[in-house]
Amino acid sequence: MSSSQTGLYETTNEFVSEHAFYVVLWLGVGLSATAFAFRAYIRINYMRRFHSSDYLMLLALAIQAAIAGVGQAYLSDIYLMTHVQNGVATPGADFLDRMTAGLRGDGIMLLLSIIGIWVIKMNFLLFFYRLGHQITSFKVFWTVSVVVVIGCGAASVGMLPFDCSFGDIMHIITQCSTEGTVGAIYTKYKVSVAVDCVSDAVIISFPISILFKTRISLRQKIILSSIFCLVGFTIAVTIVRGSIFGGVYKELDQVDRKVFDTTWVVFWFYIEYMVSFIVSCLVSFRSLWAHKDAKARARARDEFDRQERIKERTPSDPSNKGSGLRARMQRMHDTLLDTFNDDETLWEHDVLPNGPPSGTLSVDFSTYNPGLFTWNAQADRAKGDSESVQSLQPVRLADSRV
Repeated sequence: MSSSQTGLYETTNEFVSEHAFYVVLWLGVGLSATAFAFRAYIRINYMRRFHSSDYLMLLALAIQAAIAGVGQAYLSDIYLMTHVQNGVATPGADFLDRMTAGLRGDGIMLLLSIIGIWVIKMNFLLFFYRLGHQITSFKVFWTVSVVVVIGCGAASVGMLPFDCSFGDIMHIITQCSTEGTVGAIYTKYKVSVAVDCVSDAVIISFPISILFKTRISLRQKIILSSIFCLVGFTIAVTIVRGSIFGGVYKELDQVDRKVFDTTWVVFWFYIEYMVSFIVSCLVSFRSLWAHKDAKARARARDEFDRQERIKERTPSDPSNKGSGLRARMQRMHDTLLDTFNDDETLWEHDVLPNGPPSGTLSVDFSTYNPGLFTWNAQADRAKGDSESVQSLQPVRLADSRV
């Protein structure tokens, strides 16, 4: 069985370099921050407030930044550990200390990745709750889904090898390098992938139900189908993350068996995190789910075309080309915001119904006055009798003249 001079197993080939990993870490933070900034810009400009799901996404962004910070601090120790295992580097006097730091950094990044991914999953659930919480059956299914997703998240956290990441270094070297322990760790990782896929399947059942059981436009169906492809990509990333162990953990009697490169595991966790965050920011606009009347859309297009024809007939000042470009950019900006404003504030016309009407009366009896009511009733009856008597009298000639 292959092992290095330190007594640790050799690892598989280095799939991603240390420098490339640094780039992916901070590029992911930048992309996620951009997606969240776009989401927050729309919310603040027209909703004037954040929803609870927005705060969850802000927490997820902070966790992702923390993962990048931990990676910036400890990736060099993690890569040194793998290089020593593979005989590429010679262990120095401080190797045990750096190995301890690398294992702890690896464990922290995995733990934060799992917590952040499940925060994003809860954002999805909160978003779908806002769409159909008025319906009893929908609310019951949503509650069951929350319990299942939280249970899956707790199971994923519990399957992390805490003793082999945060334990004593001698315990890690002597106990965590045995064949039985390595096999148990790989099995737990595979189970965590299965649990992750189950939670994703529960979450994706909500938009599938909306797509096939509600009346939405063809444009919205196309957009939703594209979103499903993105969500399907996140599930595919999860499956790939689990399948990477299949070709590594070979038969116990095979002498050249190697342990898996831990940096590759952390890398795929981070890719799943980044993709899930961006997809969540794209999905969480009701403009993909709200139904707008076709006539209203046609009227809006006609009005827009009329305004454009007026602008084309208006002579432009050739000396003011810069201001014309700025004006066009401003109109495009306003049109984009108006589109999101129409869709985000169209709460009464969501695809899901608002539930049965209330059975309570809207009459206010707190201002009832029996005396006033009696007097008004008597006056109304007297007035009605007077009008009835007058209607029976003959019409005077003076009143009948034109």
